[in-house]
Amino acid sequence: MGGTHEGMDSKLMKVALRISEDPNFARKYMKPIRSSKILDPGVYYNAGTRMVERLHAPQRPALGNRMYRISKNPAESADELERKITGGR
Repeated sequence: MGGTHEGMDSKLMKVALRISEDPNFARKYMKPIRSSKILDPGVYYNAGTRMVERLHAPQRPALGNRMYRISKNPAESADELERKITGGR
């Protein structure tokens, strides 16, 4: 099953850096994905690669990945994503 995703742009890289700098704080506001189920479209943080990924189609994650859902909307702006991971601060 081939899902589609796009590479990180500079705004998403800033969001990923913010999460990496204080992972415990940011993870309070993200939903962990604890199984190898198919990921629905949305925006995810991959703790293994420290990247934020936009998935536009369902995709199966690699085994062992620690994924956190930031948003169910893959088109959400990077500014809104940053607000979500900081709890609106």
